[in-house]
Amino acid sequence: MLPAAKAVISFLLASCRSATPAALDNAADFAALCAAYNIYAAREKLQQVPAFPPAAELLAEANNLNITTSNDSWFTNKDGTIKKADGTVDADETATWTKQNAELVKNPITGEHLYKRLPDGATRQKANRRIKALLSSAKQLTTHYQTAVDAITKHRQQAQQKIQTAIFGTDKSDFDKSRYTAATSRGNLCGDNADGTPEADAPLVYAFICLCTEKDGAAQSECANGITDMVSDAGSQESQAADAWRKIKAACESHRQYSLLTPNTITSVLTTIVGRIGAENSETTTATNDKFTLGKIISSKCDGSASNKQCINFKKQLGSKGGKLSWLDDLTEAAHELAEAERQQAATQNLKASILPINRHAWDVYTSAAYDAENPAQVLPPEQSGPAKLTK
Repeated sequence: MLPAAKAVISFLLASCRSATPAALDNAADFAALCAAYNIYAAREKLQQVPAFPPAAELLAEANNLNITTSNDSWFTNKDGTIKKADGTVDADETATWTKQNAELVKNPITGEHLYKRLPDGATRQKANRRIKALLSSAKQLTTHYQTAVDAITKHRQQAQQKIQTAIFGTDKSDFDKSRYTAATSRGNLCGDNADGTPEADAPLVYAFICLCTEKDGAAQSECANGITDMVSDAGSQESQAADAWRKIKAACESHRQYSLLTPNTITSVLTTIVGRIGAENSETTTATNDKFTLGKIISSKCDGSASNKQCINFKKQLGSKGGKLSWLDDLTEAAHELAEAERQQAATQNLKASILPINRHAWDVYTSAAYDAENPAQVLPPEQSGPAKLTK
């Protein structure tokens, strides 16, 4: 056979192979998307956070010592500041305040008498001023501490919400088959246009239909063994899409699951997906189409036909500066929220470490005052001056 003829035959065979879908053609891209989908199942598997007590509990001892050394008016009725909404004194709450303070300083039947009320006088007044100064110096610290504690929960919840939105959409928690009711639903969701489509900016789960099913016949297990569904570009494809999703979901869930979800987990997954964009696109004839696709394809028009076009085209979302692929952005923000939660956790631990010693300082003040109260300094009479007496 002439060399030229051999070359032609080789070219034709290669063309036939590239135009015929085969099992696991999309396995790499499918695995990358499954890694993103499985983040949803791991959204509760976050790094364990220590139990941080409320800010008021951190300084409970110092606050008790402040009451123990306070003046009688504050001790019995909080200087008359316990009032109702109408401005009158709240007798019931005042009585509760008085009872609590009496219990605090009461000598227990067993155990050490920790919060013994000091007798009125300069020693108690001086101790109270110093303890109040310590509490005042801690006020900003405790405010920052409580803000950081609350922020940990807030950022973790926001991360979980972002993950759910990325995978299923806003206020959704499962595949929505109603997206496949109209003609061209599949094509629009898959970016069936050389320039892409706005509808391709859909939650992550709908990308799987583009990657793993055909529109005009049975798929060939391009994503995983046994996924051979057809979802056409005609109307009323709800049941077909839902059936395909059940198989896709099961296949993804058979992949390795995450034991712990961290910001690095998410960013690593997204890096892999972005690295797959255009990797299986073999188009060489129309440069203007670019390669913003996931899935094996011989042209950038992802119509889902059997000629290696089981793909999704993100050109509209990724091919311009102002483009937006929502699920990619949402997962990126989820990683940021988790990172911020970790930062707030570290800040909380540092603030707690700064606040707790204030209790010890308050105890030092109280202990010193209690000693002085029990052991008053001896006051010697002044020496009398006068002429010295002579002795014989």
